[in-house]
Amino acid sequence: MTGLGLAAYQAERQALEARVADELAVLAMMKTEQIEAWLAERQADVRLLAVNRLNQEHFTELFDPHVPTPRKNEFAAFLADNLVGLQSSRVGYREVSMVDANGVVVISTNPEAVGHPISHRAPFDAALAAPDGAAIHDIHRDPATGQPAMAFAHTMRAIDLQSGQETETIIGVVITIVDMDATVYPLLGPLPELGDTAETFLVRKEDESVRYLSHLLFYPKAPLQLTFPAPDAPAAARGAAFGQSGELLRTLDYRGRPVLAVYRPIPSMGWGFVAKQDLEQAFAPVQALERRLAVLAGMVLALISMLALFLARTLTHPIEELAAAAQTIAGGDLNVSLRSERRDELGDLARAFQHMADALAERQRRASIATRVLETLNASPTVEGAFQAVTAGVRAAIRCESMSLALWEENRGCFQVAALDQPLAVLQPGACVEPDASDALADVLARRPHLTPDLSQEQDKPLDRLLYQRGYRSRLNLPLLNGEHIVGMLSIGWLEPQGWRAEDLPLLNQFASALALALERSRLFEEVRRRAEELERAYLELRRADQLKDAFIRNITHELRTPVATLSGFTELLLDDDVSNLRPDQRETLDIVADQTQRLRRLVNDVVALHQATAPTGSGQPLHLVDVVRASLEEAQQRSAAQGTSDHCFVLEEVHTGLRVRGDRRQLSQVFDNLLDNAVKFSPEGGQIRVRLFQQQEDDVAWVVTAVEDPGIGIAPEDIPAIWERFVQLDGAATRRFGGAGLGLAVVKEIVEAHGGRVWVESQTGTGSTFFVALPRLAEEKHA
Repeated sequence: MTGLGLAAYQAERQALEARVADELAVLAMMKTEQIEAWLAERQADVRLLAVNRLNQEHFTELFDPHVPTPRKNEFAAFLADNLVGLQSSRVGYREVSMVDANGVVVISTNPEAVGHPISHRAPFDAALAAPDGAAIHDIHRDPATGQPAMAFAHTMRAIDLQSGQETETIIGVVITIVDMDATVYPLLGPLPELGDTAETFLVRKEDESVRYLSHLLFYPKAPLQLTFPAPDAPAAARGAAFGQSGELLRTLDYRGRPVLAVYRPIPSMGWGFVAKQDLEQAFAPVQALERRLAVLAGMVLALISMLALFLARTLTHPIEELAAAAQTIAGGDLNVSLRSERRDELGDLARAFQHMADALAERQRRASIATRVLETLNASPTVEGAFQAVTAGVRAAIRCESMSLALWEENRGCFQVAALDQPLAVLQPGACVEPDASDALADVLARRPHLTPDLSQEQDKPLDRLLYQRGYRSRLNLPLLNGEHIVGMLSIGWLEPQGWRAEDLPLLNQFASALALALERSRLFEEVRRRAEELERAYLELRRADQLKDAFIRNITHELRTPVATLSGFTELLLDDDVSNLRPDQRETLDIVADQTQRLRRLVNDVVALHQATAPTGSGQPLHLVDVVRASLEEAQQRSAAQGTSDHCFVLEEVHTGLRVRGDRRQLSQVFDNLLDNAVKFSPEGGQIRVRLFQQQEDDVAWVVTAVEDPGIGIAPEDIPAIWERFVQLDGAATRRFGGAGLGLAVVKEIVEAHGGRVWVESQTGTGSTFFVALPRLAEEKHA
């Protein structure tokens, strides 16, 4: 009898060990799949930003000197909105940045980081060196917060703005910084369904050591602090860190306590995953059997001397049956039958054996169902497919009359029915139910499951009354959570009170967690597709608006030039003494008309030039800049004479031969015409206007510099930044006296910058002004 008791004890202990192994194995599979899915989603986020064609084009334009500054500001704001949109739609994204090829932050959700070198240099360098441009910085201490974090990076390639095609040039890197405490660590625990000593954690191999990467139940500060030399590390942690798998291992944990552990590698990151439970808690159910066996053994030993012969005949057969059943269970076969009618301890023991075998067989069946459901969910990209997979799993595991799935609509503040599987329909797909329709919905919205064992006792809310009227008597509502984010609700109904059993709840919670992950994955896929379509439509609308603007400017300037030219021609004809004999007052009036006509013509020309102030066609043509300047000086002298201000003196000095540039002759002539007209306008009668051409060397760049100096009224230092803006006229009676549309200097600036040059002015009020134009010098051609 003592041997039988020991055999029973060993059988139940082995059965419990097998149950724990199954539960830990299912847990390890589910958690590692969740972690790998999380890693893939983070990589997909950063890659989507980096390879998005519109993002690449706008980021390329930020570094193109030919793109006007206002346009660059629009592109920068667009890219910043994309980064903020990604950060606000994700949990735990501390910072999202776009970094140039030198490691300087250009766009970031952290404004303080813009313009500074990236703090996470490791993923930046790794992305530049990676063949596919993608890199991950493993769990580390965030330099800004000191908390565990990961960084995901992907290179951005430049776009050829002429052809619109992607090039091989890397112009920057997209980097996301993710907080572990808000993302991965919540996936690891706690695990109340397995007991208060069960936990899961991550480790990795560092040289010949094992480092713990996540919080531990009995060592909360473990991340990146707890390290063991490989020979001294707990066996499960060491095996996982070194890329091994173990189905069940009896070993010591980091506290030196005996545990049962299952471990798996996560090869994509070089991590190891460990799920473990204290041995003492795992085998707690056999303690009652131990006490019972002790009592039974004592009784047997007391009676054996008096009833040896009788007991030998009476007990031999049932003992053999129990021993055989114990051996069968120990061998893994749970299909045993011990239907004893005895009312003694052997009968109780036989029934205990049978109950244990039935319970273990049910757990094994449910674990197999859970595995099939997880596999089906991973292959289901749609909400309907995910719901059908969970429905099949629930109905295979337990008996229920109805199931429904409702998604939480944040904007509308209600649960929207997405899928149904019930014979007595209460709500139709697409219906929205507000949280105050039932206490169950309010609990789910607060991220708590709600169990309604008897609907007849809950008739205060309209949804509860409607369910009761349709025949339902009990209901279970489970929240679908993605971290702390509420995704939706899974509802299960029965036609009798308390339709579920307590042992059903852990499995149903597992199904709810897996369904929430599948729904979030489906939502992310749909969101990415929708966002890509919106960006493409916005880009096409922007292109069309730009084309309409170009067409409008071309048409309006063409329509203005014809009447202006006609008016100018007739005015000049009337002022010709050979054609007409005008009185002085008539001539004065016509002089005013002629002057205003010229001002209107210059305004039209400035508008056209401002619109066309882009990079020269192709690469431009080589030009001797002195020829362009001389031609502009001659035209300025003629215009001055025509306007009655011929006493202005134009001087060209410090002319160096061989100063060539590459550009558009017509646009560069417009630059010097505007500067010379400006000098004449603000100079006193008889003033000398000096023009100098010289070479200036800065680092490795040679510049051809043209200086236009006038003795005019000058400009206050605080007003200088404003003179380059469009349609800006400085305040003051003197400035208003000279008139103008405020476009001349804006045209100069945009044409010069489109040629890769720069402009500036040196001036003081009352001392005149000197305007400088610097253009890249074209190297002299070498002849053989």
